[in-house]
Amino acid sequence: MNIEILEANQANVDRANKWSNLWGLRRSLGLDRAVIFTVLARGWTSLAGLVTVLLIAHFLTGAEQGYYYTFGSLVALQIVFELGFSFVILQMASHECAHLSLASDGTVTGSPMAHGRLASVLQKPFHPSELIQTLRRVLEHGGG
Repeated sequence: MNIEILEANQANVDRANKWSNLWGLRRSLGLDRAVIFTVLARGWTSLAGLVTVLLIAHFLTGAEQGYYYTFGSLVALQIVFELGFSFVILQMASHECAHLSLASDGTVTGSPMAHGRLASVLQKPFHPSELIQTLRRVLEHGGG
């Protein structure tokens, strides 16, 4: 009975030593928890992407694959447009805010011209779905 307890304790000590060696390696490489989780997330994304490509190639016909990749490209294009347009809004708003100030009651005061330009930028939101709708209309009516 005592031998079984000693063996179990030795197994626990061996496991603890393995984990402490791993944590020591982690410390020596300078990896913190956030970096480890980021690497794991990137690995999972890569693996899931590979499995998705294999499943698409196996289960979808050529035409279905064409639709899948077309819509995937449109979503990627939407992301590019959103990133670019938000940068433009940020730049324009920051340039106009140089001539404006925020009053104590929360209203924007300053040059009427700068106020009008800032308002016009913020009143005309661009959404990539508008581009997709325009493209759809062109294809429906112009593809003839």
